[in-house]
Amino acid sequence: MEKSIEFLEKDLKEEKRKNVLLKNVAVELANLSPLKRKLNNILELLDNNFNLKHTILLFPAMNDTVLRVFASRGFADPGIGVEIPFNYGVVGTVASKKKKLRVSRLSQYRRYANAFLKKDESITQTIKLPGLPNAESQVAFPLIANNELVAVLSCESENIMFFHQTDEDLLMTLSKQIALSIQNSIIYEQLEERVKLRTKELENLNKTKDRLFTIIGHDLRSPVTSLEGLAELFEYYNSEGKNEKLKELGPRISFAAKNVNQLLDNLLNWSLGQRDGLRCVPQNIELHSLVAKVHLLFNDFIASKNIHFSQSVDAKASVFADYNMIFSVLRNVISNSIKFTPSGGQVEVSTNEIEDKVQITIKDTGIGISKEKIETLFSLQKNRSTLGTDRERGSGLGLVLVNDFMRLNKGSIHIDSSKAGTSVQLLLPTQ
Repeated sequence: MEKSIEFLEKDLKEEKRKNVLLKNVAVELANLSPLKRKLNNILELLDNNFNLKHTILLFPAMNDTVLRVFASRGFADPGIGVEIPFNYGVVGTVASKKKKLRVSRLSQYRRYANAFLKKDESITQTIKLPGLPNAESQVAFPLIANNELVAVLSCESENIMFFHQTDEDLLMTLSKQIALSIQNSIIYEQLEERVKLRTKELENLNKTKDRLFTIIGHDLRSPVTSLEGLAELFEYYNSEGKNEKLKELGPRISFAAKNVNQLLDNLLNWSLGQRDGLRCVPQNIELHSLVAKVHLLFNDFIASKNIHFSQSVDAKASVFADYNMIFSVLRNVISNSIKFTPSGGQVEVSTNEIEDKVQITIKDTGIGISKEKIETLFSLQKNRSTLGTDRERGSGLGLVLVNDFMRLNKGSIHIDSSKAGTSVQLLLPTQ
């Protein structure tokens, strides 16, 4: 009778221990935390409650062909990032079979393995997981949730029998909760990353919106106001019969109108690009005639600034790209070269074949661009327009559009600049 009472008391004590343990485990596993912290907390929990001092958590990677160490505890070398193939060793076998595995008397296995390796020197040990140099036993558990292998938990000891069967069974019962907890932390971390990314995107959109409003409210208003003023002057000189003054106004009116048209075109193209409404339709483009067309567009502007414009474009040079996009690219880049080149300066357009691509170079003798400014030219949020040599206004939108169009046409843009001038290299495919 006394023996029965003693057994009952022992069983009751064991049940109380299990309940306390289950409660502690449940509380920890229910906490939402980043993955790294969660894994370290799980290994600490196993140490405190199951006396598991040397543990590793490995995750499946590379389409479930290898396991990778994500957390470890109690080893001199944590081995984070070390990989082991499925079906290799204890943990690899557990991963592939999805079943618990216990191995004892590892020293005997090592002696056998060493003897085998001495007989066949071609076999080398290339995988080195964190481990005890004198480990005698190892037990590994598959952590499975929703029929998916989430991780493998491996525990080692220098003792042959270090883990009581009751605790082993209990931990096997808890393995699903541990797997779910790890899975939740992975999802939590992914959601946090998405929130950060989305927040950053929204911040950039707000900056872009503010910059766009500035362009519409200020940079667009300026050339329109200038055009309005020129129209009033034209009306006044016409009423006074001052024909010579009317002739002087002609190029200025033409330039102001083209400036407004170019800005509106850039705004339209940029807005279409933000809505994915731009379609790139590549075709063979003869560069000689295209550059000539852009030159003609700015002929009055070039003449008014007394700039020498030259082109050495190979008559046979052609690229495979969208015609309207490349026309817009050249128009914006050449316009900038003229804008920032002082009176009496030079602008030159040339081409050069590089393997299966053509490089278009627009070189000027302008005022140059600082290194800090070049780094912001392709960002609408950071880019701020600069007045030209004759105080010509711009929006800062042109080069943003140029960069987008070059990317859409599988091309690239590179800018070199100094106080002696600027060289813009546009590289486009020939087919």
